[in-house]
This record gives sequence, structure tokens and C-alpha cells, in this order.
Amino acid sequence: MSVVQPLTFAHEEAMPRLPVPELEETLNKWKKTVSALATPEEMRELDVLVEQFLNGEGPDLQKKLMTKRQAAQFSWLEDWWFNYAYYDFREPVLINVSYQMRLADHPSPSISQLARAASLCSGLLWLKGLVERETLPVERNKDSPLCMAAVRYIFHTCRMPHPTRDYPEYFSPTESSNIIVIKNGQFYSFEAYNAVGTPLTPSEIEQVLSEIVELEAKSKPYAPVGVLTSDHRSTWFETRSLLALDQTNKESLAQIQRAAFVLCLDACSPRGDDEMAHTLLVGDSQYHNRFYDKPLQLVVFENGRAGIVGEHSRLDGQPVGVALGLVIDREQEFSRLSELTPPELKSTSSVAPMRLSWNLSATTLRDIDNSSRQALGAIANLQFSDDHFSHFGKRAIKAAKFSPDALMQIAIQLSYFRLHHAHVAQYESTSTRTFARGRTEVTRSCTPEVVQFVKAFMTENASPAKLLQLLQKAGSAHRSYGMAASKGFGVDRHILGLQLLANENRQAPPALFTHPAAARSSRWILSTSQIGLSHVESIAFGPVVSNGYGICYLIKQDYINICVTSFEDCAETNAKRFTATLNESILSLYSLLLSHSKL
Repeated sequence: MSVVQPLTFAHEEAMPRLPVPELEETLNKWKKTVSALATPEEMRELDVLVEQFLNGEGPDLQKKLMTKRQAAQFSWLEDWWFNYAYYDFREPVLINVSYQMRLADHPSPSISQLARAASLCSGLLWLKGLVERETLPVERNKDSPLCMAAVRYIFHTCRMPHPTRDYPEYFSPTESSNIIVIKNGQFYSFEAYNAVGTPLTPSEIEQVLSEIVELEAKSKPYAPVGVLTSDHRSTWFETRSLLALDQTNKESLAQIQRAAFVLCLDACSPRGDDEMAHTLLVGDSQYHNRFYDKPLQLVVFENGRAGIVGEHSRLDGQPVGVALGLVIDREQEFSRLSELTPPELKSTSSVAPMRLSWNLSATTLRDIDNSSRQALGAIANLQFSDDHFSHFGKRAIKAAKFSPDALMQIAIQLSYFRLHHAHVAQYESTSTRTFARGRTEVTRSCTPEVVQFVKAFMTENASPAKLLQLLQKAGSAHRSYGMAASKGFGVDRHILGLQLLANENRQAPPALFTHPAAARSSRWILSTSQIGLSHVESIAFGPVVSNGYGICYLIKQDYINICVTSFEDCAETNAKRFTATLNESILSLYSLLLSHSKL
């Protein structure tokens, strides 16, 4: 008897709603995290401010937040988060909002660019069908289903610029039926389905891509319109508004906006993992070969290697990476089967690609030049490191009876202290997808326990037994906070809700949250993320503050991939130096764990 699997979104209505913690509980937990970076005098000041808040506007704001939770269909945070974290943000999507995922290579190292692109496009169309039929397998955390709402937005949406607040534009599955191809900054569109609604086969897609290459080679190029999407959001709104006054331009933009996804055929072959990941994130010489408003851009290089560029507003890395893992699984299985079966006959596709046309005024051409200079400046300003830590991975750390993620988070804070002789706020993204429309909460990794361990470690006066005790205590504190955050009992989203309610009510910001120590505890100089994915080899994103680091790591069974970014114009920070120090710190902590058997 066959078992019918639940539909992808079947659990959504019944999933628990994101909680609003008790006000005093949040404030006590918050004070403890702030104490890791505050002086005793500052903590005495905060004690007074917390008491004033609890006896003043705090309970009223909490009551209004509870009312908002009860009225929300799914999550009290959802719309606020979209706007506060993404759509109100005016800085460029490039580096500041976008992220890259470097995908596993094709089993055949000699595969051509167009064959690999066709293979992955076919897989994405298959994935799109699973989403639309609601047969994409539901992710789970042990026995709990995870909210799958985010996957709706992989294929059917586009971020739209606005002077003050961007917004998403949605398309139906039938509208979102084309693929946009960008080659050398030129745009092409083709329908991805045949006359009866079946997705094109890989050989049919490869044929269309070959026609695009031939068409591009003999066509006079337009200025690269896509680079406009890399500029400041308000600037892009103005340039887009002017562009769309022309009907031809308006129709070309509409083709891009409704597309299922964008395929970028880059005219380069990055030599190593580091160069490849960097090119994925910022474009390098191919900076003009992107359209950053689309949530999914598939990038395929001339050597057949591939990755994606994601727009973050509706999609976090985990659901995207898991879905892409299914695409790579399918690709690898098809490659294995092709070795056992006769070669596929080249089919003839009736689909013809369409080159998108533009009427570019002198003003728009100047805008493209200005956006190009802005993009090239941002690219030059990004320091980047994609490192393969090959000494050990999850297996060895677990054998030493320690949490792999806790070890990495402690090593990151230790590395910062080694380089900069200070402790700073450390953000670790923690999933809350066990709740309806859940996304993330912050695990504040710079805890008093971690600070205590790092200070003891750096003084070199503590015995190995004492250091090990402090390390275990720091690891336990990290795991405890992370578990609470995943259950909706962190502090940052709750505090954000209180602050936004005060703003909506035209109240002054609560004094305790504007105190210098409070601000210091949420200036995320260390912005970190850890994602466990099978066929994603690296993930990278930019720093979130000018003197910060963006750090993403993937802990595999026997190695760790680490991507670090920083800004060139900050004299304090250096991504490659931080990566080297982080390698040393991981080895130091692991050696300390191994000393346990000798004590």
C-alpha cells in the first residue's frame, strides 16, 4: 500500500505561531548578553533603565505586541521583518543583501558550459514543478515539520525598487514561464515549456542556449542595463522609472520580472574555489552580467562550474540550499544513468529565443556608466577568502564530545580577540522555521562565558584543566542560547517588535535600547551563519557594518569550508588574515579538547 506524502504547504495552518516571550524574561536574558561587552558602571545604568522600562512604557508595548500576535494570520513578525530588514534598506543589493552559493561540480569535469547550464535549468524547472504541485518534500527538524513558505518565492517573484521602501511583485506559475539568459550583459528570453506545458528537455534547452550564443555573437550590443540593479535602491528606482517610459524598455523589463529565474552565462573560467566564489558574489569582470532584483540567478562559467546568486529579502539560505541539493542529486543521478544508456538523441526544439531590446537615452547611458563605476568600486572594496579547512570536520569534533557549531563560534570570537584585542557583538543566524512563516532569530554568541574563556586562554596562566572547564562552560552556554533562540526565545526579535511598536505609536525610542552598551551589543561586527547542506560547497555574504566581517561556514564530516569577507577601506579588518587566524583558533580549541583524555 502506497503512502501519500503530505503536500508541501499542508502543515502551515497547523504550525505553532512565533511566541512573544515574557517581557521580564527577555530583559534579564538581554542584560546578561550586554554584560559581556559592558563596564560595571554601564550595567548599573542599564539596571536603572530596565526598571524604569518595566514600570513605564514596557508593559503597554508588550500588551500591544501580544495583541498583534493574536491578530496575525501566521506571524506577528513577518511583515515587519520584510520591511525593516530588507525593503526599507536603501543600500545596494550587491554585497549588502545578496549572497552566493558555490554548487558541487558536475560528475563529468569536461562538461561544456551550455550542457551544464541546460542540465541545471532542467533541474530548476523540475523543482519549480514540485513547488507548484506542492509535492516538494517537507523539511523536518527531527519530528517537527519546517515552514516551507519561502520556497514559493524562488521562482515567482521579483524585488521592485521604490524611493523609500521596495516591494515584491508576484507572478502566477503560468506567467512565470520563461527563463532569462544574460550573456555579455545582453538579455534574452525563451519560454521554458512546450506547447502542451511540458518543460523543455536538457537537449532542447542546450539547443536554445546555442542559438542565443550565435545570436549574441552577431548582434550589436546594448549598454549593460542589468548593472543598474546593483546601485542604491532609490537611485535604481529613478533610473528604472525613466527607462520604463519607453514601451520597448517596459516590455523588456516585464519579461525579466516575470521570469522563473535568470541564467548568467559568464565569459570566464575562475581558476580556483576562492576566485569562483568571489566572482559569484560580486561578478568581478562579469559584474554587468547580473540582474540583482531576481531571487535566483544561476551562474554557469565557461569551465562548466556553477553557483547561484540569491536576493535575500524573501529567501534565507537553508531552504534555497536544500532545494538546490535536490537539483544536484537529480543531475548526478542522470549523469550516472547516462553512462549506462545510449546517448540522448538531440531533439529539435520549436522554442526560439528572443533578444530583449532597449531604447537607451543619453540620460540612461550616463546612469549605466555611473552604476558601473559604483559597482566596480564596491567590488574593489570587498576583501574575500574561501578557505578549505582540511584537518578535520564534524566527525572528529563530535568524537571529542563537543558541539561543532559551538566550537566554530567560540573560535571566531577568539580569532577576533587575537587580531583586534577586543570582544565584539557576534550574530549567528538561527532558524525559527518550526513556526509558521518563521525565518531567523539571533544567537548572541559573545556570551559572558565565551569572554571568560577567551580571556583565560589569552593570558596563558590558566592550567589546561581550567581552560577545558571554561571551554565546556562556554560551549554549554552557546548551545543553551541557540536552543532558546530556535524556539523563539532569543531577545533580538522581541526587542525589535517593542521598538517598532514605539515608533508606530510615535513614542520616543525606549532609553534602555539606545544606551551605548545596548547599541554596542547589537552592532554586529561579527555576522556569522552556519548551514549544513550536502551539495553546496561554500556560501558567502558581505559584512553588515563598515568595520565588520561576514563569516559563513559549512561543517562537513571531515572538513570545514569557511568564507570570510571584509572591506578594503577599513584599516582594521582583513579577511584573509582573519581566516588564517581562525584556522589557528580551531586547531587550538580542538587540541584543548583532545587534552581531556590526558588530564
